Amino acid sequence: MAGGDRDDYTRFRTGLASVGGKLFSIGGGQNTVPVTTVEEYDPETQNWALRAPVASSRVSVAVGEALGKLYVLGGSSNVGETFPSPLTTVEEGTLPPTGSVLQIPTGDAVTAGNGQVTIRWNLVAGATSYNLYMASDINFDRSNYASLSDGAKLVSVTSPHTVAGLTNGKTYYFFVTAADTGRESEESFGSSATPTAPPGLLWRTKASMPTPRLEAGAAVVDGKVYVVGGFSGSALPATEEYDPVTDAWTTKADMLTARRSPVVTAVNNKIYAIGGMDYIDVNQVTYSYATEEFDPLTNTWNSKASMPVGNSVNPILGNRFIAGTAVNGKIYITVFNNGGAPPISSMFEYDPTSNTWDTNKSPVPFGNAQYTVASVGGKLYALTSGSFAEYTPATDTWIIRPSPPQTLSQMRLVAASGKNTLYAIGGYSTSDIHDIVQEYDPVSNIWTTQVSVPVPRHSTTMAEVGGKVYVFGGSLFPDFVNVGGAPTFVRPLPLSDVEESQ
Repeated sequence: MAGGDRDDYTRFRTGLASVGGKLFSIGGGQNTVPVTTVEEYDPETQNWALRAPVASSRVSVAVGEALGKLYVLGGSSNVGETFPSPLTTVEEGTLPPTGSVLQIPTGDAVTAGNGQVTIRWNLVAGATSYNLYMASDINFDRSNYASLSDGAKLVSVTSPHTVAGLTNGKTYYFFVTAADTGRESEESFGSSATPTAPPGLLWRTKASMPTPRLEAGAAVVDGKVYVVGGFSGSALPATEEYDPVTDAWTTKADMLTARRSPVVTAVNNKIYAIGGMDYIDVNQVTYSYATEEFDPLTNTWNSKASMPVGNSVNPILGNRFIAGTAVNGKIYITVFNNGGAPPISSMFEYDPTSNTWDTNKSPVPFGNAQYTVASVGGKLYALTSGSFAEYTPATDTWIIRPSPPQTLSQMRLVAASGKNTLYAIGGYSTSDIHDIVQEYDPVSNIWTTQVSVPVPRHSTTMAEVGGKVYVFGGSLFPDFVNVGGAPTFVRPLPLSDVEESQ
């Protein structure tokens, strides 16, 4: 391949000649076959460069110089010494005039990262730009890269150059050429690298929750996690405090309104529980619009301005779902409402300081019944079973981002602010419950798969404290199973398990 490293050109029984202060190594054997390779060595720069190959493969060739030209004489067309195949052919090679050919870039070096590779090379005198060729096919070269699915030629690049958006675990090959107006050098010897995800999360089990639950919310104040609401046979008002330092739970005052799937987040050391549902029978759903504020110092809940009702809904599960989180001191609620035709997506902003709602925010650019939302780096991210988007509050704009490799129902999203990353954990597809952990890097815009949680689950609750991610409860059973081709809702099995990442 043109983009291999120099070991690809190791040969034996080559011909050698000195011309114009340069050494030329011609032909020779490579493994069990003769080759046509021609290499030039510059003693001043101590660099090798590939030159145009000879026409015939041969070993034990005689090489000479006369009047500035190279001559290749005889040799053998096979590498066997017992029964050689002598050649009588003579080939003549014309050396390019001094300065008429750009030198080949040397010193290729690559550094692999998470979904990316950085390539470095030495500068070439007289070159005004450089071209970087790449592909995952070891046999690629300038003649075929364009026909390969991931072959590419990046023009006018500078050293070092980073190529992002690559697949972790996949090997890529690179070579560089020097260029100026009308000229391009031969290919560098090239390098290869395999992008690799950073070490994944490691998990260990912590003290179980006093109340098994799924579809709860969680928020962090002063290094402690408050798990609020959820479902455990019925909608819960329960608030329980977890201290990661002591690995201990403390029961706190109940919410004023029992509910499952509330939005729970913290602003200015106060916890807010907004919206949610109360149901056991999926045909008798009561939607909550309550906003309640919890003060951990006084262990008290107080009512605040209710969330806007929006479009009317009927009591059938699936007509209204919400998710949300806090960004820069305000709380954003994404709303999916199936009461319209077509279904309506909305977004509301709640200001805890003024206790007011703003309903004139840009809606999520897709509709789905099962949002999960988290914020990192001053931006909000909304994930569904098939879509993923980023919201910037300062400009009130959404941008579609790539979905994770596995798109599942009832995944949950959590931010690890210290790492500036997001994790989508768990979920289910048909009747399969998953333990998958998928990490999103907003800088590289890349998802990677990390170490799974010990217990498969969906509809879990998560929080991050001190750089560690905590996973609380969830369910081992899907929301429904297909019976006779029709979805049949089942009673979930709430978990009390708690896992901590390391």
